[in-house]
Parts: sequence; structure tokens; C-alpha cells
Amino acid sequence: FHLAGTDYVLSIVAPPLIHAVSTQSNGSTLRFTGWQETVYRDTERGVIDIVFIGGAAPAPLRSEPIFIDDYVCICSSGHPLATGDRPTLDQYLEAQHVIVDIASGRQGAIETRLEALGRPRQAAVTVPYHALAISAVKGTDLVATLPHRFIDTTIRDERLVVVPAPTEIAQLSFAMAWHPRLEQDPAQSRLRCGSCLAAS
Repeated sequence: FHLAGTDYVLSIVAPPLIHAVSTQSNGSTLRFTGWQETVYRDTERGVIDIVFIGGAAPAPLRSEPIFIDDYVCICSSGHPLATGDRPTLDQYLEAQHVIVDIASGRQGAIETRLEALGRPRQAAVTVPYHALAISAVKGTDLVATLPHRFIDTTIRDERLVVVPAPTEIAQLSFAMAWHPRLEQDPAQSRLRCGSCLAAS
């Protein structure tokens, strides 16, 4: 099976899924690849079996929500946002931002929500991985906006502070998507079931 997603979603889904497949279906193989701009087209073409995404996939792909996560802001302990309180959108937009390049230099749902409000943020730094966004924040005046579950598994540094993101971008649903031709495939169905359990 070929599965794809961002470093964040794969960090949540892949480890328990690998364990489940290796113990229950040791004849199966898993290949994980990172997010690429062609991921939806590759899933339509059958190159990718399942893609893990934020939000829902475009037609004709089928998608099923697997978990919801809250967004949080991470900054250095001396940053003005490091009060522990949820910043207002105005306070948030005054900050210098690290943006994780999910596609076309944008961090997906965050940019979409802010642009819908007519309040886009400006990228001071753009990085390809969620983990690199954390490193970029240390010792700077930058702010990274990342999923809470990712922060829970990676932050062990007292120089960094985590605060809730503004309510306008506070939550996102994550899903898995596949092509409808695989809907009734028994092996694919078992893998999707395993993915749901892995994300819970």
C-alpha cells in the first residue's frame, strides 16, 4: 500500500498503523511518502492508495474524517503572545509568522480561513515541515501555528510557550481519502479501518 500525507498527519497515523499491519497482516507492505502538489491526482491515478489530509478531498475522491485537532501557536518565552491567553486575531496578525508549506507556499486551512475573513497573514519564514517550524521559532520573534497533537509529541523545551490559536482558526478536521474504485476492495477496506483506529 502506498500512503501519503504531511509530516504531521503521518506522525499521528503511521506508527500505530505500521504496528497493526506488521502484527495482523505481515504479508502486506506499506510505503509512506510526504505531501506533494500532485497528491490528489496521484490518488485518482492509483499511484497512491490513501492520502491523509486536513479537511475533505476534492471530487471524485471519497474521504472520511479520522480525527479533529486544535491549532495552537508556539513562540519563544519572551514573545508578546507568550502570556498563556488566547490571542485576538489582531494580536495574532501583528506577529511575524512561520508558515508550513503544505501546497503552493500556503498552510492549507489556516490561509483559507484567514483569507475568507479578508485578513491574510504574512510569511516571514516558509518551511516544508511542521518539525522545522518549531526549530525556526526558538530564540526568535516568530510564531508558528501548528496542530496541538503534534506539539504534544515534540515540545520538550522550556524556552518555548504554547498558547491557543485565535478562535477563527482554532480547529481542523483531518481525513483519509481514496479513489471510489477502491471502495469495495477488501484489503483497502481493512487498511482504512486500521487508519481510523490508528488516529483515535
